[in-house]
Amino acid sequence: YAQRVAEALPFLDVVYGQVGSAEFPLPLESYEAGPCLNGQRRYLWTDAFAVMAYQTLAEYYSSKEDLQNATLYRGAVERLIAV
Repeated sequence: YAQRVAEALPFLDVVYGQVGSAEFPLPLESYEAGPCLNGQRRYLWTDAFAVMAYQTLAEYYSSKEDLQNATLYRGAVERLIAV
């Protein structure tokens, strides 16, 4: 699984940005999504996919007893849900 995780992370970073950055999650382009209450442009299905992906990463790292990364990706889930 480690190789698959390493291959998937760059794709998530392109769409959502770096998980630990202040800009996470990146807004989508106006032609891709509608406005939200906070002014960002979001698309429900894309964000739902991201929630599942980041929660899966959190569980993966938790199973490896890597609590730092598990906490990082759980935080990503919370930030996506809060947008």
